[in-house]
Amino acid sequence: MINEITPAKPPRERDILDTLWRLFSSTQLAAIVLLVVALVSTLSALFPQVPSQATRDSAVYAQWLASVQGRYGSWFDFLSTMGLFDVYGSWWFRALLALLAFGLIIGTAERVASLWRTMRQTEVQQGDDSFVDVSQQAVFSVDQPAEQLVERLKAVLTRRLCRTLVEREEGMVYLYADQLWVEAAALLGHIGLIVILAGAVITNHLGWQEDAVTLSPGQSYKVGHGLDAVLRFEKLELDTYPDGSPRDSRTFLQIIENDTEVEQVIGVNRPLTYRGASFYQISHGMAVAVKAGGKDGQPLRLQSFADGAKTAAVVSLPFGGHQSERHFAVPDQNIVFQLVFYQSLPDHGYDGPVFLVQAYRGSEVEPIYSGFIAKNTSLKVGDATYHLALDQYSVLRIVRDPAIAIVVLGLLLTVIGHFVWLYWSPIRFWAAVSEKGAKATVQLAGTAERDEASFASWFESLAQEVKKEGKDG
Repeated sequence: MINEITPAKPPRERDILDTLWRLFSSTQLAAIVLLVVALVSTLSALFPQVPSQATRDSAVYAQWLASVQGRYGSWFDFLSTMGLFDVYGSWWFRALLALLAFGLIIGTAERVASLWRTMRQTEVQQGDDSFVDVSQQAVFSVDQPAEQLVERLKAVLTRRLCRTLVEREEGMVYLYADQLWVEAAALLGHIGLIVILAGAVITNHLGWQEDAVTLSPGQSYKVGHGLDAVLRFEKLELDTYPDGSPRDSRTFLQIIENDTEVEQVIGVNRPLTYRGASFYQISHGMAVAVKAGGKDGQPLRLQSFADGAKTAAVVSLPFGGHQSERHFAVPDQNIVFQLVFYQSLPDHGYDGPVFLVQAYRGSEVEPIYSGFIAKNTSLKVGDATYHLALDQYSVLRIVRDPAIAIVVLGLLLTVIGHFVWLYWSPIRFWAAVSEKGAKATVQLAGTAERDEASFASWFESLAQEVKKEGKDG
């Protein structure tokens, strides 16, 4: 007789869903994705990112594009296709964030379900197996009535843990205790991460940032982004130590909007907040403002070599560190000026900041003028007079982040939740008390999710405390 073989049933859809649920709810996957997000975020520091100004100014974008193409050459198209010049706006970075958010939501749902099951647990009596299949057990007798011992034991468990449940049946008293607040804290940590991601999404869609806004005295900058305000830089005051090194700086600004002028002062770690936008001073340096007049006294048009610069009656040249160079042209005179900044030139008799000024006509290699200036000066070059005023420029960062409070809240929840979860291991504890004559027999059992060595010490101290309560009774 041939035995009939029943074909195996194909896996149920529920099995696949369960597998996916366990995968996305695992803390290991969330940790890996979070690590990958952190690592790829460093790419934004390795490659130049599209400036926020370029998103609203095609000329700025064209200038930035030309500079980056020249730097990376034939690699530019590949790097651009990979989104390495706009890491946070690339599809793959957003996909990573979506995967992280999905995993956190699933993990949070799993935590909520686990916490809900724990909260609803009212079955205290567990049977004899609960006092065998756990890491820590203890059995002893005390000379005390069972009811009196139960009340004392309940007080000890409530103080040491949190929630304590009691059930009586056929001369036995069963107790169950746990640390519900530790599991709630773990849930709080998950919620905090979700709140941070939500804040990041809000910032990405509604926030903006203007980096390295460089202004010299008298210059203005239109903020835009719906703010419709003009930022005017008045002056910078610098405090120094006796050796001349900078100690503090203050930038005096005017914010002009709808014919209303608001004067403000900002400094290092002292930003200005105006209509949700924050203005930070990130650096400062020496600047030279130049204007010129022809032999007839009429002002000459000047043009700096900065990207996108147009001719103007006054140009401001901001300088970086020692030996940094700046140039400007005088189109009507066919002259180009080169200025070089030095922190000091003791060999030439200058112990403080000084500028080397040289003027070249056309394509000539020999300067038609060369000299040093260390203060406001007027120069005669050809038939024109040039007025050079030394001053300080300021570099500002303008940021609007509507979700900063949300992100701070998320960070707070995450830190508190994970600190509690890492410092306290969730404990589950069972006790059974029976009475025989004038004595009460106590069975104790407990388990912890982590750090069994510390839990063993904790369990032993609790058992000793219960014994002491029995003797004191």
